[in-house]
Amino acid sequence: MSGSNEPMGARKVSGMKAIWRSLAVLLLVAGTLSIVFGRTGSVSAQDDVTEADATVRVVHASPGSPNVDVLVDGQPVVQDLAFGAATEYLPLKGGDHKVQVVPTGQNADAALIDTDFSVDSGKAYIFAAVNRLNEIEGEVYDVKLDSIDSGKARVRVIHLSPDAGDVSVSVTGGDELWGGVSYRDASDYKDLDAGSYSLDVKGEGDRVLMSAQNLTLEDGYDYDILALGQIADQSFTLLPLSTQVSTPCTTSLGIDGSADDTCLRVVHAAPGGSEVDVYLNDSPIIQGLSFGTGTDFIAVPKGDEHKLQVVAAGGTPGDGNLLESDLDVDSRAAYEVVVTGNPDDLKATTAKLDLSPLADGQSRVRVVHASPDAGSVDVAVAEGPTLFKGVEFRDVTDYSSVDSGTYTVQVKKNDSVVITGDLTLEAGMVYDVVAVGRADDNTLSLLVLTANAQVRTGAVATPETQGTSAVPTSESQVVDGTAAAEQTVVPTAGTIDVTPTT
Repeated sequence: MSGSNEPMGARKVSGMKAIWRSLAVLLLVAGTLSIVFGRTGSVSAQDDVTEADATVRVVHASPGSPNVDVLVDGQPVVQDLAFGAATEYLPLKGGDHKVQVVPTGQNADAALIDTDFSVDSGKAYIFAAVNRLNEIEGEVYDVKLDSIDSGKARVRVIHLSPDAGDVSVSVTGGDELWGGVSYRDASDYKDLDAGSYSLDVKGEGDRVLMSAQNLTLEDGYDYDILALGQIADQSFTLLPLSTQVSTPCTTSLGIDGSADDTCLRVVHAAPGGSEVDVYLNDSPIIQGLSFGTGTDFIAVPKGDEHKLQVVAAGGTPGDGNLLESDLDVDSRAAYEVVVTGNPDDLKATTAKLDLSPLADGQSRVRVVHASPDAGSVDVAVAEGPTLFKGVEFRDVTDYSSVDSGTYTVQVKKNDSVVITGDLTLEAGMVYDVVAVGRADDNTLSLLVLTANAQVRTGAVATPETQGTSAVPTSESQVVDGTAAAEQTVVPTAGTIDVTPTT
């Protein structure tokens, strides 16, 4: 198998009285559960068992080939995929896999394509069946998942038409965007302003092979525009596939605010402290926040720096502040400010949340150590692997992606379990597990805070009548695909009218 890896409104924050709510899940229930994140069989404490799944979508781009089924590691994952159709994203564990593409209804012995496919954890790929039937092969393209600037979409062209020669793509009546794209190659990505475009696909001698109108590019999406079919039989067409990459935090979290706002929540994790009021840029945002609770997210107007002030409940900024801290935050991103320490030594730990889309069936989790006297701790699955090791006071671990489900977790100090309890992780959610309280008075507990990250999307970018749907969530399920319309395709985030030029 060959592969192509291309380089790839401001508003005032006013007083919000008593909006805090306890998000605590105090894991004080004794018990054990032998379970491993994302693996089966025995796993040692040193195994890396918390890697994010890779995600792969399959495209049938072989003109003249029959509808196909796709097997991964011997298991059917796609059924009856027609030429010009694509699946949504399929989650795969990082590592090596065997991919077999067979005519619909046949077994692996009749494979048209039989190849090994290696994927890296957390990355996204397009696997395309390309070339004419007598030369059919698999081709792999990495999808770039880096964040995209506000108001932009990331776009490239993948040339999969076997008889079109080198092609270029230009804005109709305007500048060339990509030139000299050869068969089976992918162009460089370009960041374009979100909006509607009309494009001309040109071949040798600047001959217009196709005009495409009304291609809508949405903010924060990656677009892979596939040129498919053949010039000879006038089946040459475009298949735009979209991938959600960057979503404003206000959208992911479902809170009021503009796309460029920062999202912020505050956690009171200072044991022994009284209720506090929190001010941002001298405006009250939280009143009466008590120990062991966190606020809802609020939208903060775009700005490079903000001043956070924590005062005793009923106080005002400047009147004996308990804490004052500058916040250096990015727009469109979510942050958590954890107030830690003893009452006479408070500090604010600011940590950015990773709200990037997750693979289907996975969650994202990290640990925040906010207990001033617990010392270094490990976090492990009962009778399973250690997930986070040597976490010190005020440390914030990296995130780990794990399979969704219910797990018994343990917090250990010097190999002794100090907290144990069940933690349920839902798909598409981000969990910050905050260790709060004190060891010396046996008040240690866990505060579990959640945020919505969404599931990585990659809907079929073809007419609804084609009907290819999500890949299976279990080995016994398959998805269906039907024939592509010849000349008009509909992308996930808009419409595109394609007119061939004869």
